Amino acid sequence: MTMDAYRRSELSQETFDDPVEAYSKYAGGELGEGLRRWIPAHMRAGLARYILLGILPGSFLRSVLQTDLIQATAKADEVNREQLYKYVLFLVNYAPAGCCGSLEAIQQWSVRGGLVNQPARGGAPC
Repeated sequence: MTMDAYRRSELSQETFDDPVEAYSKYAGGELGEGLRRWIPAHMRAGLARYILLGILPGSFLRSVLQTDLIQATAKADEVNREQLYKYVLFLVNYAPAGCCGSLEAIQQWSVRGGLVNQPARGGAPC
């Protein structure tokens, strides 16, 4: 399914308003619970916008998505530094295949427009 610009804008706003609900709605209910459980509240919207719409996040999340934990640690605020392992658990268990793993993977995910513009696919994340 591909989305027109108006619908993408609406979904982007949904992720600002309630990222867990938006992620549950478009990625699957149990996946939204993973976002709530593992990702700090102040980071959920950015991660949900990236996964759902392909909107590239800031440098910390990009480092996490690239699985560059050294850079992620260097760029993390105090809360995220202590919670870094939870991002790994989230990506392994609740993120769609293909959305992380390398700079090339996250660039391709972004160009394709995120989960809402991808054909259904299985497989392991990252």
